[in-house]
Amino acid sequence: MGRLNLPQLILGTMDRRQGTNEERIELFIEAFESGFRAFDTAPLYDFGGAEKQLGRALDSIPREKVLVLTKVGLGWDGDAHGDVLFEYADDSGNMRSVRKDSRPESILQEVDRSLDRLGLETLDLVQIHHPDRKVPLVESMGALLDLMHEGKLRHIGVSNFSPQEVNAAQEALGEVPLATVQQDYSLVRREIESDLIPLCQAQSIDLIVFSPLGEGMLAGKPAPSSHKGFQQIADVVNSVLLPIADQHNVSSAAVALA
Repeated sequence: MGRLNLPQLILGTMDRRQGTNEERIELFIEAFESGFRAFDTAPLYDFGGAEKQLGRALDSIPREKVLVLTKVGLGWDGDAHGDVLFEYADDSGNMRSVRKDSRPESILQEVDRSLDRLGLETLDLVQIHHPDRKVPLVESMGALLDLMHEGKLRHIGVSNFSPQEVNAAQEALGEVPLATVQQDYSLVRREIESDLIPLCQAQSIDLIVFSPLGEGMLAGKPAPSSHKGFQQIADVVNSVLLPIADQHNVSSAAVALA
């Protein structure tokens, strides 16, 4: 299996709950037409809804021209076994407990469900969404390796893992390289510069970052003052990003990403 050649920009599908399903599907198609060649999704996003909408969009997009990245390791309802990650009220007002669940049987089931929702035969990348410390990592990685050998996925990665857990994941994979690590990183969240980024560079692991625009606020999106870190982000936008953006006649988002 060759290296996963990720583009510099990947469209995330997490915060797509606003608008109708058709509007979200149109957004994904427009993203492809604008030059995006990779989509990052997960079963958790809109409880399967994001994968279904992306799958609908992929009906209009040449499969060989895009990378589809998804995740496993979080469950809700049913018999999800692990520690609660968070509780969430769905659109109907029902409370759902999202739990870490990286049992092999859960991973096998999740991948099949993702393939069905996306309308695909193979996923380009599957990442463990959050570490599940109640399940031996070698067992979780073993399930992903089995799926790789079956042709259901091409590459394996992890998300929200510490540097120590990244090393353990690579050890569990043996000769199969860990393709990616996904982590929160932006102008106002730079903790990983001291340890995770050097580790990825040393081991040739691709880094995928989420919230590089601070959930849109570094691009000028307003947020309530109750948002954690809101004032810090607002200060960065007003005192740093906007003056540089004005000087170079570009957006604050372009400055933040650069």
